[in-house]
Amino acid sequence: METIGARKAARHVKSARVVGEVIGKYHPHGDAAVYDAMVRMAQDFSLRYPLVDGQGNFGSVDGDGAAAMRYTEAKLSAIAGELLADLKAQTVAFTDNYDGTLTEPAILPARIPNLLVNGSSGIAVGMATNIPPHNLTEICDALIHLIGNEDASTAEIMARIKGPDFPTGGQIITSAEELKEIYRRGKGSIRVRGEFEIEPLKRGRKQLVITSLPYSVNKSRLVEKIADLILSKKLPMVTDVKDESAEGVRIVLELRDGKVVPEKVMTFLYKHSDMEINFPLNFTCLTPLATPERLSIKEVLNHFLDFRKEVVVGKLEFERDSLEKRIHILQGFMKIFVDLDAAIAIIRVAEDRSEAHENLKVRFDLDDEQAKAILDLRLHALVRMEISKIGEERTAKEKRLKQIDTILASRAKIWREVRKEITAVKKAYGDKRRTVVVAGRPQLTYDKEDFVVHEDVYVVVTRNGWLKRVKSYDPRTQLLKEGDEVLAVINANTRETIAFFSNFGKVYCSRIYDLDVSGKGYGDPIQTVFNFQDEEKIVTALPSESEPGAVFDISFMIQTEEAVDKAEHGQLTFFPDMGKDTESSEPQEHQPPPPLCLVLTRQGTGFCFERSTLKEPSARGGRTLIRLRSGDEVVAVRPVQRPLLAIATNRRVLLTPMAQVNVLAGTGRGIKLIKPDPPGVLDFFTVSKDDYLLIQSKKGKEKELAVAEQPIYNRGAKGAVIRGGIEQFSLKAREEEVEDPESASGESYD
Repeated sequence: METIGARKAARHVKSARVVGEVIGKYHPHGDAAVYDAMVRMAQDFSLRYPLVDGQGNFGSVDGDGAAAMRYTEAKLSAIAGELLADLKAQTVAFTDNYDGTLTEPAILPARIPNLLVNGSSGIAVGMATNIPPHNLTEICDALIHLIGNEDASTAEIMARIKGPDFPTGGQIITSAEELKEIYRRGKGSIRVRGEFEIEPLKRGRKQLVITSLPYSVNKSRLVEKIADLILSKKLPMVTDVKDESAEGVRIVLELRDGKVVPEKVMTFLYKHSDMEINFPLNFTCLTPLATPERLSIKEVLNHFLDFRKEVVVGKLEFERDSLEKRIHILQGFMKIFVDLDAAIAIIRVAEDRSEAHENLKVRFDLDDEQAKAILDLRLHALVRMEISKIGEERTAKEKRLKQIDTILASRAKIWREVRKEITAVKKAYGDKRRTVVVAGRPQLTYDKEDFVVHEDVYVVVTRNGWLKRVKSYDPRTQLLKEGDEVLAVINANTRETIAFFSNFGKVYCSRIYDLDVSGKGYGDPIQTVFNFQDEEKIVTALPSESEPGAVFDISFMIQTEEAVDKAEHGQLTFFPDMGKDTESSEPQEHQPPPPLCLVLTRQGTGFCFERSTLKEPSARGGRTLIRLRSGDEVVAVRPVQRPLLAIATNRRVLLTPMAQVNVLAGTGRGIKLIKPDPPGVLDFFTVSKDDYLLIQSKKGKEKELAVAEQPIYNRGAKGAVIRGGIEQFSLKAREEEVEDPESASGESYD
């Protein structure tokens, strides 16, 4: 663009012409690659200080592409001229172009540290770089400080460089200490947030207006994401989002009512959208020795200062050589001025230019360069006024030559020249920061509870692992795949946690509000919510909270025949102070026991655990509830609500007191509760003396077993034989129990 005259002071030229020049003379890439590079240099939202002044459509922050190169025009920006300013002074090396017909600079003699002010990113084999843009004023201040303070610390530099300065603005919320460490190591991650304003409306209402975005965030995608959050009711405080952006960013969020706290809405967007991002910083650069190295901010600045010193010295030496040549020519002019008539006569009588050239050399003691310059001189330059100008020019150039010699002889004066150039660049192009550094100020923090909609819902789980969440449930309209059936219907509040127990002895817990499943059709496979293994399936689902009043204290019952007898008659004995001297102990008020659940395996082992452990959500991979022996699996997990445990195998039923079942605080193998006949335990329930067990024999006959009429065994026994065997085993519902899920209290069983 410099060679074709597309400079700041000139008119714009077609982008296609620029691309053609690049491809034809310097780099035979595809035209799209060259044009895309030029487009990015013209985007004020990509570069902090654009190097190309574009005219036409050069893309937008919404991710729109630029118009075709035949429609757009471009020229160099003013600051781009600073990258090329000393190019003609032979301050950098030149190399041949790709076909050897032209030369090009190996590196530009940049007066501005473009690597820092505009940033850079790239990936190579085994390494990468990601340098954010910075404010030119701050970079210049740091450079000037380093010139006079070579031993300056990172803290001193960071007192002048506050951090990255992104072209799209935003806020940096990383602490000052973290920023210092990141810039000292040359690697780290910086938290960047978009900015917002609160605009008052009529009748006490407000609206949120997003005014800036984090660097590199696509605005249209962000608006789509916010709209999705609103439609999915994950952001109930907002009713609509509109993009009213013109030259700047203006995304308007309409709030539900005047009671909504706008700051809380922003905490949600910071957490669940690109309104807050991590910007990875990596100062991996090519050093002057052309080796890649990760540098600190001080090392990068020092490399630039050393480079500028070389350029300044080279520029002064080039100027000195030019001055010496010009003074030498002027000395020749002054020699012929002493006897101008003789010089004219020599030229007039000469047969040709070469004869005049040699005669002038002999007559006035000139060299070839001086003689040639005299012969090239026009007649009007020989008048006395022009001759006086030659004298003045010689005096001025000799004075400047002395100045340059003085500067080159002094290291301090060379650095003074470097400082002078940096100060001039700062004055010409320096501006205020766009990105605000808010480290140390109180930050908005996200609280998940602010956005949980507290409502009662139904969670439906099928035996084949299909899951759905609905506001109302009707078994007559429930869609099921062929061969599937409803395993459990949980009626609970969205703030509660639901636990899914698998046959592999694992439990998967999730907040009901967080269950991202469809409420239509068959629902979604539970594998989309949790990471299940092959052949793993759900055996039970329970809410984390139990029905009040359905809790029995079994952990303090004395393991004696008396306790068994009392358990048989539905009586429970509490011994909260068991092991103490009851005669000397003062009576104490007994605390209500925690709700318990019982897990039982196919091989007859199990234990009780506190239901409160289900309140904590698990990871997608779940957590281990019981350690299974080889070939074993979990049959079911049920809440403990009655004093007796009824376990069924293929031909026996065992009734044993719940008092004999251990309560474990963590993961374990459990204890032997029954010696089952092959193939193992069918099912179990907790019962009382007033309950009835429903038995379906292998021949399809049904009969009821009154719990009060059955013998009570210690745990680990085989149980009583049931004639005809057992095909299905269930607990008969009591008359006062409600079977309609619409009015159920939260517990649901097979």
